[in-house]
Amino acid sequence: NLAAIVSRLQDRGVFVVVIGVRSASVFDNYDKPFRTLAVQHHTLFISNILAGVLAKRQLMSDQIHPNDAGYEQIAARLEKELRQAGLP
Repeated sequence: NLAAIVSRLQDRGVFVVVIGVRSASVFDNYDKPFRTLAVQHHTLFISNILAGVLAKRQLMSDQIHPNDAGYEQIAARLEKELRQAGLP
């Protein structure tokens, strides 16, 4: 239960970021519940962190896992979002 995990972490003073990971499935519909969870718990939400990575073969080690270059892009996006939220 993600809500319970987020609550426990926040109770301990942890800054929580809810990160959406979209799969290649057309049935993937987790973005809305993740966004709702983030709003309810006043956390930063980053939607579909894999956007722009999954569709590029040069960023993937196989069909579902990014390679080092893919993870660099993910880390850069995460850094950008954290900075925009006012975090160092």
